[in-house]
Amino acid sequence: MDEKLLNLIIIQTRDIGPGFQLANRAATLDCEILELSIMGKGALVILSTGENDPELIRSKIGDRDAQISTHKNLPGSIFDAYLSVNEPGKLSSDLVIFEGPFLGHLFEICQKLPEARILDIRLMRGSSPKAYLMLSAVDAEVLGGLHSHQVMITHITELSSTLKSYFDIVPNQ
Repeated sequence: MDEKLLNLIIIQTRDIGPGFQLANRAATLDCEILELSIMGKGALVILSTGENDPELIRSKIGDRDAQISTHKNLPGSIFDAYLSVNEPGKLSSDLVIFEGPFLGHLFEICQKLPEARILDIRLMRGSSPKAYLMLSAVDAEVLGGLHSHQVMITHITELSSTLKSYFDIVPNQ
């Protein structure tokens, strides 16, 4: 079965009001609001553009001092991992942690590493929002070309049994 592909726009604003204004504007353009959250002083908006090109929708809603990323044909499994609705990938012999201030950049990284196993992708909410992505089975050559977007990368190649056990998930009986 083919994986569902999504067209998304991720918006992060410095203030709350502009986030709600952008979400409202997008809703008038037939976008579905998947998430609208207050984070510290700002807001996070995740929109589905359906069959519409996310870049075209982005040009229509404007950006008013917001960080915006567009994702055309994003594998649904990436968004599902963010929602924590699917079983996480299995930890292999390495662990790569990406940390940054904008969730959209981490979705871009996931798209550039389709073979990697997503262990976790999350937005930590609070006064200084930070997003993180944990992957395993990452090609080291591809990893070298990803240093951008104010994202810190930590690559741990020799995992202790104790750290590996942290990622073990016991199935429901």
